[in-house]
Amino acid sequence: MKSDINKTKDTIKTKSMGRPNKKVDEKVIANLSQIGCTQEEIGSVVGISARTLQRRYAPI
Repeated sequence: MKSDINKTKDTIKTKSMGRPNKKVDEKVIANLSQIGCTQEEIGSVVGISARTLQRRYAPI
């Protein structure tokens, strides 16, 4: 029996927990950001929370 110790997180198949990610148009986020909308306003328009917006798109 092989050990799972050497497997990376990407190679181990797991059942996902929580809600599936909502599809969001990144162009809409970029356009709203360029006209000076707050994170709360952008999140409201695209249907996600400001915290989710920060978590998903801050590194970009």
